[in-house]
Amino acid sequence: MLIKGNKEGSQKFDTLIGPNCHLEGRLSCNGIVRIDGNVQGNIETNGDIIIGEKAYINGNLSGSNIHISGKVEGDIICTGLLKMTSTSSLYGNIKVKNFVADEGSIFEGKCSVQGDTSAVTSNEAVEQDQ
Repeated sequence: MLIKGNKEGSQKFDTLIGPNCHLEGRLSCNGIVRIDGNVQGNIETNGDIIIGEKAYINGNLSGSNIHISGKVEGDIICTGLLKMTSTSSLYGNIKVKNFVADEGSIFEGKCSVQGDTSAVTSNEAVEQDQ
């Protein structure tokens, strides 16, 4: 497990895509995922997803809590909290349990806030919105 310091203290994550990394394809893993680079493809985890300020994602995201500071183009399924910071932009549909968007964040898409998203898969979300 990697540990990276930040202003909130130490943050632990299991998978890191660094700022100089470009990934094409599907990323499926357990635990916390942090993306600071570019990803062309879907990201699925049973843990949290953290999208850094300079990160760019072109694909769907599925995770527990998702924290976005960068740019995401794709649909999101979040079984916990989806948080968008003031530097974030999201272009896609979301199915979430809780949603917080800071002033200055950009969101274009449909938003569905649900009590229990655990039974919904990423394929179902995309098919239902088409």
